[in-house]
Amino acid sequence: MGFFKKLFGKESGTVAVAPRADKKVAQSVPPASWVPITKFIPISEPTKNKIVAIIATAIAAGENKTSQFTVTRIQQLNPEFKRVALIATSIAAGDAPEKQFIVQSIKRKID
Repeated sequence: MGFFKKLFGKESGTVAVAPRADKKVAQSVPPASWVPITKFIPISEPTKNKIVAIIATAIAAGENKTSQFTVTRIQQLNPEFKRVALIATSIAAGDAPEKQFIVQSIKRKID
């Protein structure tokens, strides 16, 4: 019993917990000043749409020649999202190169 009490028991009055100031800082920034950067953007050139649609439907059809597909939209990876994600994960991987990181969202601050 003494072993667990030593590990998990709290000593009375020896450690004073100061109120955290970072919660106030996070709440003082208005949420409207940050705009999310989308991960995918529409392809700007219509000629690329046709080529991508043909290749994608050919891969999806495979050996089944009677398949029919309708491509509703074609998007490409946003270059700004890709650049920021690459920089952020490279910095994070500097401390732990054996780990993998997934970027959930990126937001840009509006001046």
